[in-house]
Amino acid sequence: DNFLEKAVWESFVTHHVAAGMMLGVLVVCSSYPLLHMIYMAKFAVYRDTLTKDQQLVVIQHTIEATFLSIIFGPLSYLMLSLFFEQQSSREALANKVTAIGTFMFVVIIMYMVEIASRFRNLRPLVLAHHLCAYLDSIYPALALTTSNMKAASLLVYFISYEALTFVGLVLYRLAPTSKWTRPTILAGMLVFGLSRPVQFVWIFGALIAGWDDLNKGHAIFQMILTTAFTALQIYSLTIHWSLYKKCQRLAREEEQRQQQEQKQLQQQDPTSIFEGTTIIDVDVAGGDNTMESREPSKA
Repeated sequence: DNFLEKAVWESFVTHHVAAGMMLGVLVVCSSYPLLHMIYMAKFAVYRDTLTKDQQLVVIQHTIEATFLSIIFGPLSYLMLSLFFEQQSSREALANKVTAIGTFMFVVIIMYMVEIASRFRNLRPLVLAHHLCAYLDSIYPALALTTSNMKAASLLVYFISYEALTFVGLVLYRLAPTSKWTRPTILAGMLVFGLSRPVQFVWIFGALIAGWDDLNKGHAIFQMILTTAFTALQIYSLTIHWSLYKKCQRLAREEEQRQQQEQKQLQQQDPTSIFEGTTIIDVDVAGGDNTMESREPSKA
């Protein structure tokens, strides 16, 4: 293999991965009731406006945004180091691969919990996306080849670029008319959209570069799966764009409503426009002008 030793890739599942998976299950599952209590106490919109299914979606997107933001830095270092640096020792290399494997499985656990908890109202696109990610991550455990590990680790790595899109989805539910919601959704779309071609080219380039040393069937399967996964991700951008347009419309309607309310208040109390003004009294007989500040008379 031109990038990594095959033996290292195929021996990444150690007890550290299992421990990391168990810790991930604990953190992900305990976050649901904890976040629900926080949102119920702090956000009236969450408590009084959203349905139970919508509350669940907010919690899931919050967990995904938080976890993906946390792992983005460490996972970026690990992936760039593995693919583009000369490793100092086999042990150091194996530790990096083990860490990547742990992150991979925790991300998939997060997705599987989401599928299980949204069984009443699960969108087909979300189901297809998460199942593709699951299949790509679990396949190396069934067929431990270099091509499977390369593609799976890279696909999960680029999932971490979706953190900002989940932040935008949370804001869309809790504050659709906020001045921060539309820029956040748009920024998430840009990061997400620009990173998909990089994901596609990197995976195909890694597989083609080591083609002579790879299992051809597994490499072809990963190319097909990567193409399908990337297509689903690009299509999801249309949904984010529709949410952006909806927030734009809601913000415009909110602004118009506030302007209308202000006009109605002025019409109901016309004397309010004279508050704080100076009234000039003119003594015509004496030719004397006097100025005094008066309170407008109450109707």
